[in-house]
Amino acid sequence: MSRPVVNTGDIINQTSIEKLIPANIYLISACKDDQTSQDVWNSSEFKLPKSSGLAGGACTLAFLEVVYANKVKPTQDVSWIATLSGMRQVLKQKGFQSIPQLTASRNIDVRRPVNFAPTNKNGAKRALLIGINYSGTNKLSGCQNDVFNMKAYLKDVWGFQDSNIVLLVDDGVHTNPTRQNIMAALWNLVQSCKSGDACTFHFSGHGGRIPTNTDSADGYDETICPVDYDRVGQIRDTELYNMLAKKMPAGVVLMCLMDCCHSGTVLNLPYICTGDGQSTTMSLDPTFNLSVSPSVQRSNL
Repeated sequence: MSRPVVNTGDIINQTSIEKLIPANIYLISACKDDQTSQDVWNSSEFKLPKSSGLAGGACTLAFLEVVYANKVKPTQDVSWIATLSGMRQVLKQKGFQSIPQLTASRNIDVRRPVNFAPTNKNGAKRALLIGINYSGTNKLSGCQNDVFNMKAYLKDVWGFQDSNIVLLVDDGVHTNPTRQNIMAALWNLVQSCKSGDACTFHFSGHGGRIPTNTDSADGYDETICPVDYDRVGQIRDTELYNMLAKKMPAGVVLMCLMDCCHSGTVLNLPYICTGDGQSTTMSLDPTFNLSVSPSVQRSNL
């Protein structure tokens, strides 16, 4: 998590947080900041249709097994806490150590159902889905499949339309998920949204943890890696926070699923609940503060 050192003069409450982060933003991440996530070469043990592909990210596969098993719409609502605990149970059964967690811009009751399109929102449903398999020694196998599985889930369960779903996939068919294209797509998502809209941002690919270029409490920035990260750098959490969390308009609901290593607090949101089987409520992240994030320098790693 990369934030400036806490200013003791700041008073953190819901009103002050809403001024800083106007939208209702919820992020399910693959793991804690200091953990890695996994790429699954054979997804046959997960309850997904065979047509989905033989590989996938463990986080995305676990999430979909909990909320969309066998590509069937759930007959009952699934709460946030049940989703987290269900994902952890699935991951544990498959031998994975990663612990999913929820961070949010609002202190919600985690017994409430996960909802990608709240009924009180009468605006557009928009999605940005990014899947990167890369190439060479850092190649992954299932991230492209993750995007197509998530697209099917959003359309079938929540009524998203193809016209409002943007895909960035390094398959030679869709828009290539370069750093420039990812940042442009995030900007376009923010600019197209208005109060009443429900949005989804899904990233499946490599994530990193690199020394911060700001005055950070833990000394690290969490990152996501575009397809060209080896040439133009990773995308830092401060960039995602400034581009997405701070800019998304009030009245918008933004749901995020980040299937990558070190993704726990990659959006720098104030409230947190860990899917470790012990957390039952959200709490204020002790490292969160109201200081305005400094100008972000581009990483050249």
